Amino acid sequence: MTFSPRLLASTLSVLLALTLVLTGCDSGSSGDEGLIAPTTPEVSFRVQPDSSQTDTVVVRYTGLSERPQPDTASFPSYYSVEVGDESGSPEDGESIFLVTFNGPTESGSYNVPVRFRSGRTVATVRFAGIVIGPQLITDFEDG
Repeated sequence: MTFSPRLLASTLSVLLALTLVLTGCDSGSSGDEGLIAPTTPEVSFRVQPDSSQTDTVVVRYTGLSERPQPDTASFPSYYSVEVGDESGSPEDGESIFLVTFNGPTESGSYNVPVRFRSGRTVATVRFAGIVIGPQLITDFEDG
């Protein structure tokens, strides 16, 4: 079975055009094609057991239909986030979020990625909490 070069070129052209059309349809109509830009990729905490520490996350954004909010659906109970201050508009603005790490009783690392969302536009900030517990010092000398 042989194909003529003309038939092959026509078939490839149709496939390419169809691919471009389908790719354009995949973008949806969310309206949010903007940008969310946290000023830092990570917020770090270092606390003693059963104590807390608060810090801020500044999120700047442009071209959105609504202000971004943290996606708290899978948030661990030892972190909480509140809106501290907002300026500008969803089209060109900034939000300051107050992040509190409530250190659990057990020492360890408590890291979680937190997504700030507005429609389909997403940015991630890593919350990195460390709980440093008391260390037992033992003197093994006789004497």
